[in-house]
Amino acid sequence: MEIKKFKKLDEMRYKVYYEQDSIILYEEVILKYDLLLSRVLDIKVLDNILKDNRFYEVYYKALNFVKNRRRTIKEVFNYLVTKGYEEDSIYEVVGKLEGLNILNDYEYIDAFIHDKLMLSFDGPYKIRRCLINKGISKEKADEKIILIDKDIFITKINKIISKKLLLNNRLSVNAFKKKVMESLYILGYGYNLPREVLEGLSFDEADIYIKEESKIRIRYEKRFKDEELENEIKKYMYSNGFIISE
Repeated sequence: MEIKKFKKLDEMRYKVYYEQDSIILYEEVILKYDLLLSRVLDIKVLDNILKDNRFYEVYYKALNFVKNRRRTIKEVFNYLVTKGYEEDSIYEVVGKLEGLNILNDYEYIDAFIHDKLMLSFDGPYKIRRCLINKGISKEKADEKIILIDKDIFITKINKIISKKLLLNNRLSVNAFKKKVMESLYILGYGYNLPREVLEGLSFDEADIYIKEESKIRIRYEKRFKDEELENEIKKYMYSNGFIISE
């Protein structure tokens, strides 16, 4: 079939007119099959032309997806699936992007961990969970996370404790430790490292004790009297982590 005209649509694609019809082809396909010089669209290789053209459609869609920030292999694969592309084409494109080092899960992990350590208070378990949610395998995530210096996380824990201490005006030492342990667990530090850091923590809770005891006394005086009142106050203070001296 004789090619009548090429019309450039954008930097990558041309509309190719032949006989009474037209087709949009990527520049790489036009060059591969020498269509500019031959001016012939051979029906015998049309299926191959369309297959290669499909590849570049998927390829440029993937490039556009990764151009602004790093993506994992799984993220790119899932994105292309949502666009309705065939798995064979997706695997081929992902393989090419890996070969060009545009997709590299290990480099992604390094960059991700670096940003988390610099810009957040996330602990190792939360970082690991985030990586897995991004499509990184547990093995790859663990391989990198285990290399992080433990002291980095200890420093972060101490900063979190210091901030919470400045804001604490009602919790006893024991209650404060419990509350911080809960917060650190949510941030992905587990139990062992926070327990190790908090083990030697202490502060003067005398003023807090007096304030909390006064507040609960006012509330309980409406319900209890004499010895019962004192016992209920002690029970409350004890339940909130205060050490009751007899």
